Amino acid sequence: MQSKERNEMSKTMKPDRFTITTKKLDFMKLNEKIHTYKLENGYKPYLFMNEDTIDELVNIIELSCDGLTGVQSNGLCGMYCGMKTFCDNTMQFGDVEMR
Repeated sequence: MQSKERNEMSKTMKPDRFTITTKKLDFMKLNEKIHTYKLENGYKPYLFMNEDTIDELVNIIELSCDGLTGVQSNGLCGMYCGMKTFCDNTMQFGDVEMR
């Protein structure tokens, strides 16, 4: 049932891409954007970031309790705040896309 609802919602929603850097990553801005996305779309997004962004986020928060470990060969990097996080090296450092 939840999968069907997600498919219907994905037809109308647009991905949200934004930057979380100034001179270093602003993980508080990331958390705020995630919260807003969940409220507006009704579900947790998948997160997409480049390898350097993921590595820096891992350095800031260290190993997160839900398993953000860094880039794996399949692109999945673990979970950040309960959301699957993937590597997309076509993106710039600090850019995040939620889908």
